[in-house]
Amino acid sequence: MARGDSPRPSSRVEAVEVHGPLPGWGLEMPYSLGCQEDSGCSNDVSSLAGSQPAVDIVLAARDQPLSKLLTTLLDALPLPMIRTVTVWVYHKGRPRSRELAEMAASVAGRAQIRIALGLPNVGRAEHTCVHHVVQNYGRLADLTIFLKDTALAHAHLGIATRLLAFAARLPAVDAWCARPPVAINLSFALDNYTSESCWRYGRCYQNESWKIASPRPFGAWLSHHGVRPIRNMPAGQVQACWGGFFAASRRALTAAPQATYAAMEAELSQADSLEEGHYMERSWPTLFGLKRPMRPQFVRVGIYTAACGAAATSNHTPALLQLPRAAASFTSSSLLKIPPEYVNDDSECDRAQASHAVCASAVRDWRAGVASMLRFIFYTDRPQTLAQAERHGWTGVLLPGSACNVRDLKASPGNELSGFDYTAYLALAADSISLGATLHIVTHHLASGPSVALVTRRRGGLDSARSAERAFHTSHSTVGFGAATNRTLLQASAVIRRASAAASSFSRTWRELAVANPHVREQFTLDVALQQAEEARAVTIVDLHAAKQLAYPVVPAPAVVRPTAAAPSTASKAKGEHPLRKKSANKKVKP
Repeated sequence: MARGDSPRPSSRVEAVEVHGPLPGWGLEMPYSLGCQEDSGCSNDVSSLAGSQPAVDIVLAARDQPLSKLLTTLLDALPLPMIRTVTVWVYHKGRPRSRELAEMAASVAGRAQIRIALGLPNVGRAEHTCVHHVVQNYGRLADLTIFLKDTALAHAHLGIATRLLAFAARLPAVDAWCARPPVAINLSFALDNYTSESCWRYGRCYQNESWKIASPRPFGAWLSHHGVRPIRNMPAGQVQACWGGFFAASRRALTAAPQATYAAMEAELSQADSLEEGHYMERSWPTLFGLKRPMRPQFVRVGIYTAACGAAATSNHTPALLQLPRAAASFTSSSLLKIPPEYVNDDSECDRAQASHAVCASAVRDWRAGVASMLRFIFYTDRPQTLAQAERHGWTGVLLPGSACNVRDLKASPGNELSGFDYTAYLALAADSISLGATLHIVTHHLASGPSVALVTRRRGGLDSARSAERAFHTSHSTVGFGAATNRTLLQASAVIRRASAAASSFSRTWRELAVANPHVREQFTLDVALQQAEEARAVTIVDLHAAKQLAYPVVPAPAVVRPTAAAPSTASKAKGEHPLRKKSANKKVKP
């Protein structure tokens, strides 16, 4: 929040959202990492950023606003550790001058922006990606992140949750995909295709016509371009990165010659919706020359609480103490299992190859990742309380009495949580929210821009201030008492953060205020922290009563809007299809 702006809690309380990741597509779905070196990949936080890289962001745009996406992504990136950031917008629509100005303002002072207008609307996002590589082959950045303008709009696929976690971590890898690794048969072909927005929601492109590739099927097309499958994959298969959200190092992008990309761009320029586009989408890991299949990496959430001093010996809320055990049952839910199109489907690991190491590894990694994506940390200064928490499955951290302060820990997580993509403080009180509500806020509220979500209840107004609090507020607040005397103040029952510079700044400000003013109640230090927050977009407020109604995952209504036109006679795999909807992803045709 900009200095001088008065926080208005009543107008900032968010309504319960109904849109979000489909079951199986939220935190429980991993992204993928790949390397050219046999030694494997590093997923250490900022391991790539430690080398001061240049980062390019390539956006394939058509009809979605971009300023919010750019702002959110730049907030997530560790900008002090990056040499330069350049945003390349390739727009195939007709953006208005206001939208162009908003794009420029969203990156001002943090990145350079280059906007290409008037590109022919051909080849979908794959054409944009290939076009960028061809035009910049000799000057590619250390890391290039390729995105579509639908990253925030397609909340049902959970793209933003994984994208922002990757951006904040920025690992030293040669390839990243926003979805799990998937194997595709070289016999893959599509006789026809209907876009997901068309068959699911009835929002169809002006031209849903379909162009067949030549040569085909997929394997013949790769051979035609001189691309060979990577080793360590089952015979007749390659890995694919579905969805059009991925990243690659310069080394990976230049593993294939520029002439190969140029030939592919020429093919993708022939039409808007064409089979070659689906071949291209499935070609990236192979083009990158990876030495081994890409591996899944799960987003990690650290949930913590604290009990200090005399309050540590009281009877704590049973539901919160039982949270780790409840999570074990939660993560084994059928709703969080690997979507069928990624395993035990004809697109990967069919029965004839179920014993193959790659297939077995995919299932093993997925199950282990879901089980380990949550960790529970309990801070206390009482050994007896620590033992009680550990019996319930918490990881206990015993602090000296002088360092154990619930209010300080709420304001800023301890060092034990520094490696997590998301953190959540939950109060040891009757007004604590559930695990499902916590994950809902992570995948809904924090995937749409804000870095911090405060689950709050009202705690009176400024007129309730004691003398010390009145003096504190007068010296620190940008809002005087006067007409604002009865303005409602807030107390946080839960604080949920996404790893970002904005979240760190807010937490640091709030903690410094709390530590320096131990006799001032939380609602006053939080009020000032909200006023001093550098960015209003960094913090969102969720009403406690509304939060208690949230669940995760959100199971959508079964009804699907279908286009009025007759459905294609041959089923085809739609990009981003519902994980519980099986379709043939590898229709075999004769070479």
